[in-house]
Amino acid sequence: MEDANLFGEKLISGESQSTFARRVELSQQRISQLVRAGLPRLPNGRIDPERGAAWVAEHLDVERRARGKASARETPAKGEPPDERGPSLVEARRRHELVKTERTQLRLKVEARDLMPRAEAARAAFAFTRSIRDSWTGWASRVAPALAAELGAEVGPTFAALDRVVREHLVELAESPLPKDFHDA
Repeated sequence: MEDANLFGEKLISGESQSTFARRVELSQQRISQLVRAGLPRLPNGRIDPERGAAWVAEHLDVERRARGKASARETPAKGEPPDERGPSLVEARRRHELVKTERTQLRLKVEARDLMPRAEAARAAFAFTRSIRDSWTGWASRVAPALAAELGAEVGPTFAALDRVVREHLVELAESPLPKDFHDA
């Protein structure tokens, strides 16, 4: 079927078999087989995308089931309980595409450095907490002489007391549980 647009140019309606094959995710050879089996075509030999997709959805699963080559299932009508055999072919494809989209989004976030692998994050957290611990244990030796001079005490016992208190506090921090929302962040 050809129509004319406002400029008198002829418009070709429908899609070629190869374009339609990409749309319904089948091979071009399979579309040729389906045309011989009754897939409706326009008078110009092209395939109307809406009618063709509806025909494929209606007939392809039935053909596969009859030949026993696949275990494709019909989608239950709205309001009916879901089929106990599993999701329909269309639902399985939809889920597959969602998973592929999520993986692509995650890969993009990793490439943009918005996300990092769990092992890398654990190494960074360990290195950070170790540097904090080392900083606190070093603090006692840096502060002990000034504190001893200010208090008029000896440096050795002052350092020992500060070091003991800091290490006790570090042990308390290590044993304290993480906040509940820490793992969700």
